[in-house]
Amino acid sequence: KELSEFEPDILIFLSGFESLKYEIGLARRIKREIGCKVGCVGFLPSLFPKEVLKSGLDFVILNEPERTFEDMLSGSWGKVKGLAFKKGKKVVVNERRREGDLKGLPIPSYDLLDVKRYHDIFLPKPFITVETSRGCPFPCIYCNHPFGKRFRAKPVEKVLEELELLKRMGVKYVRFLDDTFTIEERWVLELCKGMRRLGLKFVCLSRPDTLNERIVKALKKAGCVRILLGVESGSQRILDYYKRGYKVEDVRRSLKLLKKYGIETIGWFIVGAPMETEEDVEKSIELAELLDWVVVSILEERPGSEIFNPENFSLFPYKTRVIREKEGKKWEREFYLRFYSNPRRLLRLLFTFLRYPRQSISAGWNLLSYLFESSLRPDVF
Repeated sequence: KELSEFEPDILIFLSGFESLKYEIGLARRIKREIGCKVGCVGFLPSLFPKEVLKSGLDFVILNEPERTFEDMLSGSWGKVKGLAFKKGKKVVVNERRREGDLKGLPIPSYDLLDVKRYHDIFLPKPFITVETSRGCPFPCIYCNHPFGKRFRAKPVEKVLEELELLKRMGVKYVRFLDDTFTIEERWVLELCKGMRRLGLKFVCLSRPDTLNERIVKALKKAGCVRILLGVESGSQRILDYYKRGYKVEDVRRSLKLLKKYGIETIGWFIVGAPMETEEDVEKSIELAELLDWVVVSILEERPGSEIFNPENFSLFPYKTRVIREKEGKKWEREFYLRFYSNPRRLLRLLFTFLRYPRQSISAGWNLLSYLFESSLRPDVF
């Protein structure tokens, strides 16, 4: 109804992985009922633009969207880099656009959003997400590097201007979307120094080998309340297989620092590597005792990653190979049960439930349903 009243000329949606089929179905319905051109941006459409266009969309923006979309509005689509589109029954895939720097990007039009409608699990409202950089230079074998391997950050003064605007709009909590917020020490220290006066609380993503006491101390002073840390395994040989590039001791050191400065930790773990054993998983569970929360997943061949095999992949419906599905599910379930059945954590969960009842009910239901054989997965953090 809202779209019909707005009468858009062009509609773009951001696609996911497993959800792509449903998003395309909705887009086709919108195209049929409203009559506007419909396209998408996202990692899978960028990898498989011809297949996505044949499903009924008008265009796909390849990789980063901002400059391509701007050119779409002002020129012939046949000359727009980074665009794939349908021309009659023909699919045209233009030259891809190089990853650009982020200096020239404008501040998003946050005034078009009702920020009160958004929340992060276990963070109070008003809340919003902010992107300050793109690209990840690390060679992890399971990652598809959606923004490439070249790290690019927005100028600190531009980020601070954006955060000041959000504060004036009433935002109190921010989740930074950057793959690794702490890659460049000088940049993050300068940003944290500028954030102190804002009084915002925030969450960010990091790696153990990018944290030192200077950075952790600066994060705390700037308002960091939680860090999502890519731990992945407590076994050195599994970390080496994943090409993580750090030692288990780096994880212990970084967690000790975060605890010292009172920053809450969520650790991501992966189980199901080809050579992984019960002993390796046990090392991960033991290491997880140093964390406040954990999220566990099973290794799979994600499109675009080093371990991806196109012979094991289907786009519609989305399906890719889980390398050790049977053992992975067993280890994943055991990991969650042992970690969250700890009495201390049960008390923490109870306190969290009382503080954020609506979010806790949703997250808790998904987790319990998964642990007791439901098809739901605990994507709760």
